[in-house]
Amino acid sequence: MKASKFSGAQIAFVLKQPKTAWRSPRFVVSQTAFDSWQHKHVGFMPSEMKQLWQLEAENGRLKRLVAELSLDKAMRQDVLSRKALKPGRKRLLVD
Repeated sequence: MKASKFSGAQIAFVLKQPKTAWRSPRFVVSQTAFDSWQHKHVGFMPSEMKQLWQLEAENGRLKRLVAELSLDKAMRQDVLSRKALKPGRKRLLVD
């Protein structure tokens, strides 16, 4: 996910403004971003938003770690489930 170019304090400031303020040239924010912020950050202080973002980032890292470990496990199980080669066949492959 792309990192936001706005800090928690900036988002909190924009959300505290009247609903039409985000359209001014001072705030270059799309309607979609504004609606997403409202849905996600309503009632949060900037320090709470920072903590929320840190938790979301940690959650993303942990999800990637779990996916990587699951893939490793699946690969190991696949290798173990294969039929072992007889010693004579191994010699032919090595030579």
